[in-house]
Formats: sequence, structure tokens, C-alpha cells
Amino acid sequence: MLGTDEQATSFVRPLVESGAKGAIAWSEPKPRPGTFATRAEQSSDSTWRITGSKCGIVCGDQAEALIVFARARFFTGVERPAAFVVRPSDARGSMQLRFGPRRRSLGLDAAPVVDLVLEDVVVPDTHRLARDDASFPTAVVEMFLRIGIVGAARSVGLATAAFDYA
Repeated sequence: MLGTDEQATSFVRPLVESGAKGAIAWSEPKPRPGTFATRAEQSSDSTWRITGSKCGIVCGDQAEALIVFARARFFTGVERPAAFVVRPSDARGSMQLRFGPRRRSLGLDAAPVVDLVLEDVVVPDTHRLARDDASFPTAVVEMFLRIGIVGAARSVGLATAAFDYA
């Protein structure tokens, strides 16, 4: 699992109970091999400032919570990939989060795709997922395997609808 049980209770349960959407911000407009261009800098008060751009976020502008992947730089100087929960509704004066226009698609309008710009988005340390950094790669693989299953199911549904319509 990408987060702790406490994070699941804090972030996932409210989404499920309210029927709200979540989104994953992984892809970047200019990817860098082996790392993320999006940066998360840890402050001395243990908050994180996230700056960068993400692209191709499915339902991003409808999400109550986003999982944003970034290259984390701890105040100790150590750098490693990390994931953070960012809630657009938590926008404060220090938080700059902007979505781009929806991309045109070939019939998948129910799942709009947008880009995202983050400028010094401040989140508390409790929003950093996968506290056990050694488990981070395995948790990411598991997450994408689950997403792949959902994508496959959506493709079968679209193909079935197209066949029925024809």
C-alpha cells in the first residue's frame, strides 16, 4: 500500500463515503529519466513545498485529492522519489495550484484529462505517502497494476458499446 492505515482513513475513506474523485499526477511534460522534474522540498518545520508541472491527469480538475509524485529533497539533503496527497480544497494564500484546459479526446469525455501546475504548494509531512521508503517502489508497481486492470475494463466496455452500437 502506498500510504499508512492512518492515511487511508484520513484520505481515502472521505472520498469513498462522499463519492468524490481522486486523481494521480505522475506524468510530466518533459520527463527526466530515472527521476521527476517536479520537486518537493522539506522545510525545517517538516512541511513540504511542491513545485512543478504534471500532465495527462485523468479527472484531475474534478478530484478532491491528488496523489502527486515528485523528487523529494529532505532537509538533511537526501533526495528520493515520493508521493504526496494534495487537496485542491485546502488552497491557502501560500498554495498555487492551477489546472489547464481539458484536452479533447476520442469519446472519453466522461474521464477528462488535464494538466497541472504547482507553485510552492505547501503540504504537511503527514501528506507524504509510503513512510517506509524501502517499500515505495513495490507500492508504486502495485498501484499501476491496479490502474491497468481498470484501464483494461474500460477498454472492454468501450469495445462492447461500439460493437452494440454498430
